Amino acid sequence: MFSKKLYYGIAALAVAFNIVLRIFPKFFIHINTSERNLKVIPAALYSYCDVYFLMIFIVLIYFSLGIDFYNKMEELTLSIGGAKFNRYAAKKFISLLAAYTPLYLITYLNIYFLYKVMLPKNQVLLSFSEMFFYSLVSNIFILSFALFILFLTRDIPVSMVIITSVYLIEEHLWRAQITKQYGILGHIYYYNDSFVKVLIIIKAAYLICAGILFAITLKLSSRKNTSLLARYKL
Repeated sequence: MFSKKLYYGIAALAVAFNIVLRIFPKFFIHINTSERNLKVIPAALYSYCDVYFLMIFIVLIYFSLGIDFYNKMEELTLSIGGAKFNRYAAKKFISLLAAYTPLYLITYLNIYFLYKVMLPKNQVLLSFSEMFFYSLVSNIFILSFALFILFLTRDIPVSMVIITSVYLIEEHLWRAQITKQYGILGHIYYYNDSFVKVLIIIKAAYLICAGILFAITLKLSSRKNTSLLARYKL
């Protein structure tokens, strides 16, 4: 019930943000019009959609799935179903993803078309296919990493601290100071035309890592075990 109310709150917030964004676009999207013949990286689009909006969705996932670690629903589900993975958690995640995707796409397209309108004629935006590819990889990898951390630690606060430190703080707020152009958000702060081919290879590597993390998470979800912290008495 709490997670449903949280989703309705997030949905209302997303709708309100898109309306305000349409009314006051220059307040949210800043473009340096003094530069000429510049390929523009839509930093605002990546920030709002692939960082802030995604982090809010991860909070929703953590409270929807993580709460089962505390009320023993996970153990009951595995005992009854006898599945190789937690089907109850999988259905929950798929339902959340189905609800999140339309809100994400609406916000994404809204910001994209605002960029197209606001850009001066002497500036060029990244192609939509390239732009969306970077966003898709970011979402897939961070969701896989967030789920992996949650099922590994089985602790909501610890998982939130880890995902916030790694993604929100280091990758976004600190502009990938550690990972540089090889970071999951390296395409925002270290984009270079001559580096595009290497960048695509890096993103492909992130997709492979995401697949591995999803596979491990499925394995972890099938085990009625205690958290990693409790196991080692941390």
